[in-house]
Amino acid sequence: MKIEDFIKERKKRDNIDEFDVSKKIDNIHQFINYVFEYFNLYIDIDELEKEKIELNEKALKYRKELSDYSIETQEWLVKIFIDENLKFVRTLRNRLHEDIAFGLYYDTKGWQKASFNLYAKLIKKYPFLDRYIDELNRFTIDESNRTNMNYLDQLSNEAKGILPEKVKDWVCKTGKKYHVDLMEWAFGYAEYFCDNSEAWPISRRIKGEYIDTYNVKPKKNRFDIDGLYNQLGDIEYIRGKKKYLEVIIMFQWVNLIDDQFFDFYEEFLKEKGF
Repeated sequence: MKIEDFIKERKKRDNIDEFDVSKKIDNIHQFINYVFEYFNLYIDIDELEKEKIELNEKALKYRKELSDYSIETQEWLVKIFIDENLKFVRTLRNRLHEDIAFGLYYDTKGWQKASFNLYAKLIKKYPFLDRYIDELNRFTIDESNRTNMNYLDQLSNEAKGILPEKVKDWVCKTGKKYHVDLMEWAFGYAEYFCDNSEAWPISRRIKGEYIDTYNVKPKKNRFDIDGLYNQLGDIEYIRGKKKYLEVIIMFQWVNLIDDQFFDFYEEFLKEKGF
């Protein structure tokens, strides 16, 4: 049986209408499956060719996971997957976000710094990266854009109702001007701080049966805000906004990390002068 007859038969069996625009993507995938099915059933392919087909199938599936990145970055990551048998995106992503400030970078200077640090962390284990400096830079920018993709719509209904007007104004203006999602960053920092409980001062710990929780009520240096501001204070839109930083971190903490302190938030805002 010829491949065109095989596809025609399968198309009839599955009631495929290739002219249905609403099912274009599904139909493409289905026709690709028909091709693989034909060669598996009717053509005597040696083991090496079968492995190649399987790899291409896996590469196609992997590429779907990369849809938030530019075409160039997708092609690069798929090439690494094929050449090195390595799904590299999670490693790159996690290492970038080890930098607390990563989601706040908004210009070439910041992205180049992040890309250089990423290279330094990975080159010993992955020497092939020496050939891909430009691709690392592009990935860094793409990951920054992916992280901040909701910069124009970052305030939830809860945030709109609870955050002080000055803080909301700062968040929105920063998003529009710098394309940075401050609320997403604040959640990421709150999550990071929660996961690193071994660094909490003993005076902040509330003993639990299974895990300790963090006491947000004492005023001094919540969430290590002093150390955090020392790291971030040179960023243009963070400078002079230490109090605002603490307000959005606390909001994410009581809403998404530990809601036992949710009712404390109003008292906290009064303490901060709002």
